[in-house]
Amino acid sequence: MGNGVRDLIRELQTELTTALPAAQFLVRQLEQGPPFEAPIELRLYGPDLSVLRNLGDEIRGILAETPDVVHSGASLAEALPKLAVHVDEQQARLAGVDHTSVAQQLDAALEGATGGSVLEATEELPVRVRVSNPRRGQLSEIASIDLVPSATPAAASTGKRPVQVPLSSLAEVALQPEVSVIPHFNTLRMNEVQAYITAGVLPAEVLADFQQRLAASDFEMPPGYSYEFGGEASKRDDAIGNLMSSVGVLMVLMVAFRHRSTFYVKLGIMACNWWGFLS
Repeated sequence: MGNGVRDLIRELQTELTTALPAAQFLVRQLEQGPPFEAPIELRLYGPDLSVLRNLGDEIRGILAETPDVVHSGASLAEALPKLAVHVDEQQARLAGVDHTSVAQQLDAALEGATGGSVLEATEELPVRVRVSNPRRGQLSEIASIDLVPSATPAAASTGKRPVQVPLSSLAEVALQPEVSVIPHFNTLRMNEVQAYITAGVLPAEVLADFQQRLAASDFEMPPGYSYEFGGEASKRDDAIGNLMSSVGVLMVLMVAFRHRSTFYVKLGIMACNWWGFLS
């Protein structure tokens, strides 16, 4: 890769990172060799997700101090928001609802319930009824959804409709982070820390610097936890191992081809001598 292209990649990386610091941009070059997702990878193994997440944060802190590391990330670092509804059992009992009723009514309001169908040409399309998108996207709007209590025999005999109660009066609604996917490697729970480096810099050099900083730091693995390196170094070792496993077969083929060539040369010489004798 020419110096001009390398300088352009570095300039774009710097400008994008400076212009939008809240986002993560990766300007990468086309590379040859075994494919890998990130040049430097460290796989942390262990049973507890919270411990794996904390270990990954420590590793990312060391990577942030390593020269030529542009960005880093971890598979357990990014959590998705989850809507948590904590129902007050006493208030819910007084209002005439239970956990199952709250869950069913919220599912029908937010995800929708089939309320019939329409006929379009020869196809029957189901009609799903739910609250509008603006209400589904606002936490305050979700908390104000009205719940219908279960009908009691006394209310059914009088024909009165049950009084609806808002969700906020009997439950606490909040957003909390949750890991959407738990990554595994060889059936073990894993937190994979990845680091991306400056264009044109050899991954082996950055990895050696990072390993020195990791050894000099106070980083320790708790009992029952372990780690291993991946990325470019792991793929390179796998490629060399696969190549070395075929060396024996290649040597046998080369020796066999050599003997076969010698046999054909001798056979040609004998044929020439025999033809000379006949002539």
